[in-house]
Amino acid sequence: MFRKLFGRSHGSDFHPDRPPPGPYPGGTPYAAGANANPMNPTNPSNPSNPNPMNPASSSSNIHDHALPQPQTQPPAAAAIGISTAPAPHAPNAFPPPPFPSAYSPPPFPPPGALGYGTPSYSRGPSGYGSGYNSGHNTPEAKSAFPPPPSDTKDPYGPPPGPPPGPPPPFAPLDPSADDLPPPAFHSLYLTSPTSNADAELAEAGWTFTDHHPLSLPCQFTPDHLRQVSHGSIGLSPPPPRFKGIITSRQSGSISITTTSGCPDTCLLSALPLYAAGYDHPHNTGRNKSIYFELKVDMMPKDTALVIGYCALPYPGFRLPGWNRGSLGVHGDDGRRYTNDSYGGRDFVAAFRNGDTVGIGMRWEKAQVGDQKIAPSPPKVWVWFTRNGKEEGGWWLDEQRDAEEENDPLPGLDGCCDVYAAIGVWGGGVQAQVKFLTQSLM
Repeated sequence: MFRKLFGRSHGSDFHPDRPPPGPYPGGTPYAAGANANPMNPTNPSNPSNPNPMNPASSSSNIHDHALPQPQTQPPAAAAIGISTAPAPHAPNAFPPPPFPSAYSPPPFPPPGALGYGTPSYSRGPSGYGSGYNSGHNTPEAKSAFPPPPSDTKDPYGPPPGPPPGPPPPFAPLDPSADDLPPPAFHSLYLTSPTSNADAELAEAGWTFTDHHPLSLPCQFTPDHLRQVSHGSIGLSPPPPRFKGIITSRQSGSISITTTSGCPDTCLLSALPLYAAGYDHPHNTGRNKSIYFELKVDMMPKDTALVIGYCALPYPGFRLPGWNRGSLGVHGDDGRRYTNDSYGGRDFVAAFRNGDTVGIGMRWEKAQVGDQKIAPSPPKVWVWFTRNGKEEGGWWLDEQRDAEEENDPLPGLDGCCDVYAAIGVWGGGVQAQVKFLTQSLM
């Protein structure tokens, strides 16, 4: 029982009621005399007052009858000079602790044994103030840690191996190949190089479209639809801000002439060229195309003439293509605009006097093979002609990226009625509008 409480046994002379031998060799570390340790069992300074902690010094110890008496040294051991009794203060009476002492020296050599002394800071021979000396340059350090093998090659020399040969001969790209690169991206500009509207008018245009949502498709009589198919459409009354004259000719064309100081004005057709409730490919099962032309009789410098389309309502003080539900090709800079109040995109050359320009739109039914898909919106193709020849075109939903803050589709994606739009600005502009019959498209 006592072994379990006190640990391992240290010989036959160890007893739990006796204090263990002192850890100090040769006896107690306290000096004899007035300051002698009173806890020492053999207190020489007070022999008349035995230590109560020493069982051997008390005659009234209740354990005396149970304590084993010290045994005498065997004769055989005494004859040969061997003592069987352990020294009371032997230094190795107890085994060493299982772990090193917290105050023992570290197992590795002391500093400086391998040449790594205490770091010292001094100015080096090169004159720099960072002369750090940590003992690396001592002979002991060099022998203990040899330097890494140095590369004798010149780091700035030519690469190994023979020089490369001449490049392969240039082979021009076959224009008929199918792997031609895509067409150049049409840059989006912030301003026009020729003329720009005031910022107040631009803000007013955005405010107008914010407060006036797009109109639903209208119902038309058979007579109205017949007029559209025959090209007998005409123009709506111009906005009050328009300065000029609009007349109809016997040839069926409509003449537009502006006077000095004419502000930005959008002129619309009296009837829509595309009636969504009657012409939508989902309703008819076929594509729908519209087209009209504009003959440029006179476009002086510092004026503008625009051909395009609009969905209602549209601000009459903004040119086609600048706001929601509109597109237009501007004759002063040749750029195309689709819900773009900034600088448009490069498209064609500027209009010239005597040109006959035209613009068309085609709503194509969505297909997967030969199956028509009702929920899918139609694809919208826009094309431009000059003097009877097509010069360019674009898909309405192309290049819709982060550069454009406004969506070009609303109003022109086939869900609203679409009207022909002519924009004018400045005095002296003369043009003729001609609506073609459906058979000529």
